[in-house]
Amino acid sequence: MSHSVIRKQGFFFALISYFGVAIGIFSTLFIYPKNLELYGLYGFLTNTASLFTPFITLGFGAVLIRYSPFFNQTRDQKSGFFYFILGGYMLGMMIFVLLFLIIKPWYISQVVDPTGAIANYAIFLLPLTLLYVLFDLMGICSVNKKQIAIPALLQNLMKIILPLIFILCIKEYLTVSQFILCILVYYFGITLFIFFKLRKENPGFFSFNLEIFKTPLRREMFNFAVFNIIGGVSAVLALRIDTLMISSFLNAEETGKFVLASFICNAVYIPALSLTEILNPFISEASKADDHSVLNQYYKKSVINMLIPTLWLGVCLWACMDDLTSIMPNPQKMQGIKYCVGLLLLARVVDASTGINHHIFNYSKHYRLETILLIILATMNIGFNFFFIPTFGILGAAMGTLISVSIYNISKSIMIIHFLKLNPFDLQWLKIILFGLIITIFVSVIDWHMSAYFSILAKSISISILFTWGIWQFNLSWELRDFAHRIIAKFLS
Repeated sequence: MSHSVIRKQGFFFALISYFGVAIGIFSTLFIYPKNLELYGLYGFLTNTASLFTPFITLGFGAVLIRYSPFFNQTRDQKSGFFYFILGGYMLGMMIFVLLFLIIKPWYISQVVDPTGAIANYAIFLLPLTLLYVLFDLMGICSVNKKQIAIPALLQNLMKIILPLIFILCIKEYLTVSQFILCILVYYFGITLFIFFKLRKENPGFFSFNLEIFKTPLRREMFNFAVFNIIGGVSAVLALRIDTLMISSFLNAEETGKFVLASFICNAVYIPALSLTEILNPFISEASKADDHSVLNQYYKKSVINMLIPTLWLGVCLWACMDDLTSIMPNPQKMQGIKYCVGLLLLARVVDASTGINHHIFNYSKHYRLETILLIILATMNIGFNFFFIPTFGILGAAMGTLISVSIYNISKSIMIIHFLKLNPFDLQWLKIILFGLIITIFVSVIDWHMSAYFSILAKSISISILFTWGIWQFNLSWELRDFAHRIIAKFLS
């Protein structure tokens, strides 16, 4: 594996993602707050579709990544492996359609307020979920072929299209139904695009071969899929159930506020996510070879290089939160969102500080324990949301997420140390945590006495300078320092 591949893919993934985030932040600040009910409906539909997706994939997405190294060793790669995976997806889709049509009346009456705006458009969940599933399959195929930038680009194009059709809907050029149909058409189009592009570049991968269904690995792959169904469902329940429960306990407007807070916090995790997506197939290959030295190397580097940018962006966002809410439309409706964002940011920092522990554990022989942990995580998050949301509103949902994510990651890290003898936590990791804490306290106690826009600019620049100085002075990450050296060299040449 070439480190240049990782750097190149990571750079393009992060670049594309941050372009989308830039558009998304502008929309979050100035467009979506104009109609929180409509944005809450969008958040409910997309998050619920994501919630249903792992039920449908039946764990075969994880099988695709985990077992691809076993079928990519022949020159032509005409193993029929793709159709084995597709068969699992199609089975799941048929089961889902049947169950959805049966339980839809109960779902609307018991889970969603039947008189609310969300319930009127619940039928769109069926086609949206199916398109999410197909896009998920094509996205995993792209990642497997080490082409993560393509699905990232197409997903981020949605962040450009969404505010445009959002405005058209607000101005009543589009109905709400037409607004949702535009989203459906887009996901249908990008799914087809990825499929034909992958088929053109990897014709052997899409060759039909029934011999795949006779492979000696068949039973092992089915067992792995079963556990990943449970794990995938549990993971999505843990991460996406908040939006569904808020819409049930509260209303579309509060759902919209939480979706806004979640989107803002997701921006800080993009560098960490880019590294995770890139390393995924490589971790699978190292796990197949049982190469613990390589795994430990990935693990240590992932912890440092996921934590630093997440901390940096998180501190910037927290320091600027009051200013950001003040320049939003309808700032009076944003009461309490700052502390919701703060708790979700802490959850992201906890996640980043433990690196790629999920993939390392999931692709090991101890993947069943990973599934158990995910079940516990989902159960905790649902329980915390059930008790916290009625009392604390969206702040309660954020509290539940932080507590659940913290317990989950700490438990998993301990298990990896115990079972796999991999330990990425050292003095350097502690230095980064303490450095981030000191900077957070520093920027929090200063009264900047500026207008909102100048305050955002001054705080962001100051925090960025401090983090850059810390990385350079204390050599917190030699990869980031090396990257800076190369950028400076190119600039001066």
